[in-house]
Amino acid sequence: MVKVAKKATVTLQTRRFNSEKSLPNPDDLVRLQAHVKEGLKELKLAETGCPETYRRAVELCQTRLLLYNKRRSGEIEAIT
Repeated sequence: MVKVAKKATVTLQTRRFNSEKSLPNPDDLVRLQAHVKEGLKELKLAETGCPETYRRAVELCQTRLLLYNKRRSGEIEAIT
C-alpha cells in the first residue's frame, strides 16, 4: 500500500514539473492594462448606488493590482 502511494506521488510530481506553463503575450498585458484603466475612468460610483457597479469596480481594482504585481508567480496565470 505504501509503495503504490509513493509511486503515485512521484508520478504526480513529475507530471506537475513537466507541465507547460504558458504566460500571456506582453502586448496582451499592455492592452489589458489600458482596458482596465479606461474602465476605471468610466465608472460612476457616486451617481449609481447599485451593487453591480461596485462589483465591477472591485473586479477592475483587483485586476489592476494583479497586473501591478505581475512579478509574483502564479497571479498572472490565474487571471488567464
